[in-house]
This record gives sequence, structure tokens and C-alpha cells, in this order.
Amino acid sequence: MVRGCSLMNEKIIRELAGEVNMLRQKLQNLYQEYEGVAQKLESQIKLFGESLTRSVKELEQDAATISQGLVNTKNKYFTALETRYTLGEIDEYEYKVQHEKFSQLIQKCLQNIEEMKSSILGLVGKHGEPRAEKISIQTVVLKEPTQTLNEKKSLIQN
Repeated sequence: MVRGCSLMNEKIIRELAGEVNMLRQKLQNLYQEYEGVAQKLESQIKLFGESLTRSVKELEQDAATISQGLVNTKNKYFTALETRYTLGEIDEYEYKVQHEKFSQLIQKCLQNIEEMKSSILGLVGKHGEPRAEKISIQTVVLKEPTQTLNEKKSLIQN
């Protein structure tokens, strides 16, 4: 009877060892599959990061171009408006109204650019690259075209 129990125990041990080996093989297969998926995911994340970096740089360049275009347009418009006022083509009231409307329009455009910049920084900040300090969008103050908004802010803060 002891021998029968011993044979039964050996049989159970062999079966358990076989199941353990089978589970080890399944686990090894799952791990290899996981490694393959992780490598593909890492590669796709890298490609996405590179694409995001290119897109952010393009948006940064576009925003800087738009900002500079707004400054140039503003300067030309105000020069033309002042000329019309000086020549008497428009009165002081019309000059002030047009000046104010155009100033508000330009300011709204600049605010939209700043909002775009904030959105980009928010998106980029979550993914790590590109870093926020790499993104800089030129901003301007309407009444002082030679002074950037950032300089103006630092003067106010000091």
C-alpha cells in the first residue's frame, strides 16, 4: 500500500511538473509577445514624437510669421491712417475710431496666437518632447512695436 501511494505521488508530481513546464512555456511565449509589442509601441511613440516635434516647429514658424505680418500690417495701416488724417481726408473722430477698431482686431489676433502657443505647450508638455523652452512665439505690443510683450511683462513685474 505504501508503494501504491508512492507511485501515485510520483504520477501526480510528474503531472504537476508537466503542467508547470507547460505554464512556463506559455509565460515565456507571452513575455516574448509582450516584448515584440513593446518594441513596436516604442518605435511608434518615437515616430510620433518626431512628427510632433516637426509640427510644433512648423506651427512656431507660422505663428512668428503671422505675428511679424501683423506688426507690418499694423505699421502700414497706421501710417496710411495718419496720412489720411494729416491730409484732411478723415477727421479726428474717424481717425480715432478706425485706429481703435484696428488696434482691437490686431490685439485679438495676437491673443489667438498666444492661445495657440498655450495649447501647443500643454500638448507638448504631456509628451515630454519638444520641451516648452524650445517654443517661442514672437509677440508684440500695439503701441510700442519695438518692445515685445515679454519685455513689457517683465517691466510690469519689476
